[in-house]
Amino acid sequence: VVERDVLLVLTAFCKLASREAGLTEVESYLHQGKLLALELLVKVLQNPQHRWENVAESLMRHLRQPLCITLLRNCAATDPAAFQLAIKLLLSVMMQPKLRRGLKAELGAFYPLFVLRPLEQGAGLGSGDASVPPSPLPPGSASGGGARGQPEQTDLNTLFVVLTSLKQLCSEPQLVADLFANYDCDLQAPPLFERTLTALGRLAQKVDASDLLDRPSATAAQPLAKQQAEIAAKLAAIRDVALKCTIAVVSALDQWAAPLKDTQAAQPGAGGSGAASANNGEGAGDSASAGSFAGSAAGASEAERLEAQWAHKSTLSKGIASFNASPVKGVKWLLGQGVMEPQPGAVAAWLRAHAGELDKGALGEYFGHHEDFAVEVMHAFIDGEQYEGQTVDGALRSLLAQFRLPGEAQKIDR
Repeated sequence: VVERDVLLVLTAFCKLASREAGLTEVESYLHQGKLLALELLVKVLQNPQHRWENVAESLMRHLRQPLCITLLRNCAATDPAAFQLAIKLLLSVMMQPKLRRGLKAELGAFYPLFVLRPLEQGAGLGSGDASVPPSPLPPGSASGGGARGQPEQTDLNTLFVVLTSLKQLCSEPQLVADLFANYDCDLQAPPLFERTLTALGRLAQKVDASDLLDRPSATAAQPLAKQQAEIAAKLAAIRDVALKCTIAVVSALDQWAAPLKDTQAAQPGAGGSGAASANNGEGAGDSASAGSFAGSAAGASEAERLEAQWAHKSTLSKGIASFNASPVKGVKWLLGQGVMEPQPGAVAAWLRAHAGELDKGALGEYFGHHEDFAVEVMHAFIDGEQYEGQTVDGALRSLLAQFRLPGEAQKIDR
């Protein structure tokens, strides 16, 4: 009965927090209620007296949809107050092991929207950086209609809220380990851990405030010197928190690995004991959670498996970036790394499997190349298409939608 009442109250909060804001006087009152509901959700999740690990799994399953709708309705930065509270709500959900256990895919989608987008925009990491995948939303929409091509349009206050909330997350050893194991080592998930540390490192090294003068937090009517002084002070605070977050990550990883290192030191070659697993197992994200293998007998093999997955994912990302820059060289590099077999059918299957990550222009350029192997790959790619039940023009549209035809007539002929 108590859990049912809790579910009803939290669902009601989520409905209130999902309201759309308006401009009329009545809607402004509704907006205040929305902010209050978001704040109450954060306080409920952060309250240390609430023991979420003891609640039933059914309550977590019923909370999934209301929480996701609430986060989705508040992911636009056009309402800074709601966006900042939604950031705290997301990180509060991630801090609860039982909540994040069943929300791996959802958290993998919301984390870049609420955390990585402000961090990477504040750090000046554009989507053109090969090591940083593009943000789910374009920079213009993230800043509420900012100028295109300017990556740094995140409000400084929002960036500070992200960093202060992230600091608590970075201090949780099991959560940091799960973030790496469940996302960076998963071929189908975004590299959240790597992108977070990359952005934190850039923010911790920022020294120039001149590129931040066009941020929404700056007032155009203020004198330039005063404006620069205020931005420099905010930037110094942001740089300090970013550095503390980075240090917290290193400390958390060292704390997480301490039981394993102690076990290995006490029993060299024995493969560890179950003590570390019992200490680290709480809050494991899923079967790939780092806590599930920290001190078990199969810890070494599990660690090697995750390391191999991470290495393969890194190689794959570099290969895709290389292909988009130079298709022929990219395919040769991928073949040299053993990512795929040196057969036209295998290369064609790989290109089809990763078509969503490959540049259509680069794909068309490769298909129009004069080398015999590239021509065979093109033939194998087309042979693998399925056109049953389609008209001729529909089949052609389906084929040509997968790549962009090169500009040269002779390449189109090939």
